[in-house]
Amino acid sequence: MTRAHDPCAMCARFIISGHEQQAAEGRGWCLGYERYVRADAPPTVLFKPAPAGQTRERRAFLEQHADAKKEMETV
Repeated sequence: MTRAHDPCAMCARFIISGHEQQAAEGRGWCLGYERYVRADAPPTVLFKPAPAGQTRERRAFLEQHADAKKEMETV
């Protein structure tokens, strides 16, 4: 049995506020490792679920950048 894990963007330590240029590229700042990470990267042992009120916003961010990634791959 395989369990699906939430990607980095669903972690409370994944920050895009104040990092607009990187967020436009689908990356955010990881407060745990103090470096930029892809929104769709697999979670690490430092994963801490984002507050429930941010779930919809974070899923939208993931979908937006997944669509952009698909467009770039087809070009």
